[in-house]
Amino acid sequence: MTKEQFLNGEHFRLNTESTKPGTSTYKLEKTTHGDRSYISKQIRSSIDNRIIDGNHELGITSIGDSGFSGFSFVMDKMVEVEYKFEDLVLFKENK
Repeated sequence: MTKEQFLNGEHFRLNTESTKPGTSTYKLEKTTHGDRSYISKQIRSSIDNRIIDGNHELGITSIGDSGFSGFSFVMDKMVEVEYKFEDLVLFKENK
């Protein structure tokens, strides 16, 4: 995935995840005021890959030329992560 695709809010999955139908996808979202970004998770149907639910996955702390970093909380503990755009796989929607 390219940085431009990421910034445009294209759906993606991690290159370590399954490609089977029903695998969750992610995308960059902006907050209501547009001053902050986060990653949302789309939970997909194992039958036809349509989105059946979604939630907030990760707050973005920075976006660079080659990737992004962010944080989330797991059992009241902050976890920080970094991903490279090259490790994200563009998700192709069934139309």
